[in-house]
Amino acid sequence: MAPRGRPPLTEEILRERTAAYCKQYGVKEFNDAGLPAYPAGKRESRQHRDWVNLAKAWSRLRRRTRRQDPQIAAALASQASRCPICSQELNAETSVRTPAPLGGPDVALHERCRDLVRLASELGLSVLDRVRNHLWPAPTETPDRARRPKKR
Repeated sequence: MAPRGRPPLTEEILRERTAAYCKQYGVKEFNDAGLPAYPAGKRESRQHRDWVNLAKAWSRLRRRTRRQDPQIAAALASQASRCPICSQELNAETSVRTPAPLGGPDVALHERCRDLVRLASELGLSVLDRVRNHLWPAPTETPDRARRPKKR
């Protein structure tokens, strides 16, 4: 028998699976990503396995929809598949679409880079100087005694 691929996954199917999971286990809390909360303390249980399967399905759908997003494809092409923040390679599966400042075209960034940009935009321009000074402090002045030539 020939191997079969995985059936196509849609947002509707994922919503149905999530609703069934929540009903079966009485889950009412969700994490930031929109998944039911992780079943802490229930590792290796049936609920944990079901949660892992749900998380994997959500991840597959997310990756597939990113690959199909024409705006991400256009942004990647205009950026030569490089992140404008960290200059590292970027592809449709590892990128997120972000509106450009000043109403320009959308850009594709890594999620971590998007978080950095979001934080800097919330805190203002001065935060960049403070981060630079924190990570790469200016060399301190050496005392006069250290500058004098040694006596022989």
